[in-house]
Amino acid sequence: MQAQGFELIFRKNNWGDAEYKGINTRWRDPTSGLLFEVQLHTNESWDAKQQTHDAYEDINDTRIPVEEVERQRQYQREVSSQIPMPSSWETIPDYRKEDK
Repeated sequence: MQAQGFELIFRKNNWGDAEYKGINTRWRDPTSGLLFEVQLHTNESWDAKQQTHDAYEDINDTRIPVEEVERQRQYQREVSSQIPMPSSWETIPDYRKEDK
């Protein structure tokens, strides 16, 4: 993406997270300045993300009772615990562009 002129703004390696597996990145389009997200997944982590999307939405909804949020977090942890870890996942560093 950088070779195409897009600017990396943010990268978070979530493979070590108990509730979500994957890498989230944010990029800036050099022409429009528009920020956009790209998620990097394995087939298994993509399937898990799709399977737990409603739980994710509930967790981030302030109207959902705390007990239900915890139940949804537990569900995400159960699903995520079944995802095989890709080799060398821990070598991908987090990144945040410093504003200058």
